[in-house]
Amino acid sequence: CLYSAVSHQLHILNNISSNSQKSAPLSVAELRRLTAQHIRSYADEFVPYLAAESDEADINSYCDKLQNTAAW
Repeated sequence: CLYSAVSHQLHILNNISSNSQKSAPLSVAELRRLTAQHIRSYADEFVPYLAAESDEADINSYCDKLQNTAAW
């Protein structure tokens, strides 16, 4: 899963950083939530990549699936 791979890489980067205050890696669910939140916040930037006829309702549907299911 893409989000599992990103979580793993963030964990590795956190472990090798010079920052003495290490934080727990983000969970897959948290990464999906943050991604959906970011897409919703910048919907106009993402509409062209989702479909030619996309609108805000489609973006919200896509983000709901992204956040609440294991769908890509």
